[in-house]
Amino acid sequence: MSQRPTSSHDSSAPHHIPVDDCLTYDTGYRPNLPGQRTWWVFCPVTGAFDNSYALLGAMIECVARGQATLAPAWDRTFAGGIWYDFDCGADVLDGRLLMDMAVDDMQRRIERYMSTNDGQMGCKPALGFR
Repeated sequence: MSQRPTSSHDSSAPHHIPVDDCLTYDTGYRPNLPGQRTWWVFCPVTGAFDNSYALLGAMIECVARGQATLAPAWDRTFAGGIWYDFDCGADVLDGRLLMDMAVDDMQRRIERYMSTNDGQMGCKPALGFR
C-alpha cells in the first residue's frame, strides 16, 4: 500500500478569482462606473445591534476571524447574516486583497458614522485586530 503526500495550501498565497466569475452591473440601484466592479461580502453575524457602529464593528471582526465569504454577487439563498457590498477597480481579483478593501471600506463608514451627531462621539474604535 503506497501513501500519497497530502497537498498543502499556503494561506498567504494570492487567491485569484477567475475574471469570468466576476460581474459588473450596468443597471440597478448603483451601476458600475467604467473600470469598476462591485463585490459582496457575506458576514454571518446575527443578533441585535444598538447602532451602525456596533454592527460594522461586528462585521469587521467577522472578516478578521476568517468567517466572512467573498462573492461577486449577492446570493439570496444565504441566511443568518448580512451582505455588505463595496466597489473597487475591475482589475482587482485577489481574494485576500478584496477582503482587506472591504474592511477598509467598513472602517471608513464607521469613521463617517462617528463624525455625525448620532455617532459615538469621543469613542475610538478598536480596529487594530486585523
